[in-house]
Amino acid sequence: MMKKILGIILAAMMLVLPACAAFADEIPEPEGGKKFDSDWAIFGMTVSIVYEEEGYRVDIREYDPAEQKGTVWEYACLYDEEKDVLESVASLKYGFTDKEGAEAVEEFEYDDFDEENQVTVFAIDENGMLTWQDGRGQDGADLAFSDIGRFDGTWVNQEKNLWVEISWNDSEEGYGYDVLIHSEAENAAPDIVLKGLYNVETQKLECLDPETYAARFDGDAEAAADLTETLSFTESGSLFLESESLELVNYDLLPDESDNG
Repeated sequence: MMKKILGIILAAMMLVLPACAAFADEIPEPEGGKKFDSDWAIFGMTVSIVYEEEGYRVDIREYDPAEQKGTVWEYACLYDEEKDVLESVASLKYGFTDKEGAEAVEEFEYDDFDEENQVTVFAIDENGMLTWQDGRGQDGADLAFSDIGRFDGTWVNQEKNLWVEISWNDSEEGYGYDVLIHSEAENAAPDIVLKGLYNVETQKLECLDPETYAARFDGDAEAAADLTETLSFTESGSLFLESESLELVNYDLLPDESDNG
């Protein structure tokens, strides 16, 4: 519902822009804005930025599993080519509790168009990190988010009876992607559990066994050489699995239509 509200606000805003009034549904994504279109993370917090024809939607989620509560910020943004940033035109913020798997939304702190002195700015710094300059407070102060790509979901190759389940873990102990490779083929190997991080330069999700991953994450240079599996997207949008240690080499995987997560 909150996303729908922001979408309506953004669409209405675009209709009042003379240059876009007749073509609001035909605007291609700005070339300079494409670098923002990804998922980003730090410990305990994720940012999803998606281009939706008329502008960018930015969803930020912070969750404390110990307290079973969190905060959500959502922004409707436009790309400013001159400044090379995303600037908000509308925003909302609310808290929520999560008890026994049931998420309950608390009272909204704000939900409205942004005045000139309330504009939130998202930029990418010289290190490739996403920064968040909150226009309504200090929520984004001193935070820098890493690009983690967009791999969450269940991916399948029906011909080979192969499934890859990928989920993001933003806890300090398990930071990174949890990857489960499962095959129902005859004489298939047991399920394979991996940990992975996105490499921005290669645009691949680089996966290792959890023990080696932990060593590499802690700065072990030798562990970095033990990379065995990578996942990357093809031009058609399928997920491409390359493996040195498995017989699952060069497999295309498509989103599992039966996955409702």
